[in-house]
Amino acid sequence: GAVTAPAPVNLADHPGAVTAPMVGTAYASPDPGSSPFIRVGDQVSAGDPLLIVEAMKVMNEIKAPKDGRVAQILFENAQPVEFGEVLVILE
Repeated sequence: GAVTAPAPVNLADHPGAVTAPMVGTAYASPDPGSSPFIRVGDQVSAGDPLLIVEAMKVMNEIKAPKDGRVAQILFENAQPVEFGEVLVILE
């Protein structure tokens, strides 16, 4: 039989996907000299800041929606992001 490639995983369907709530610029730390909020493997609690999305000069903290472990970080610091783009995966 024909070998079918696995369907691409839609990260937005992941139960731990954290998406951008707006178009803006994603920042990994509170300011340029600081450590990033999170690293892969970190444990976070609901409400912990994961990153900042700056939109129209307003810094919007993106908080963890639930407790979990940071499985993937899918943005680069100071990268423009689109509304609904998956930025972090929590497991």
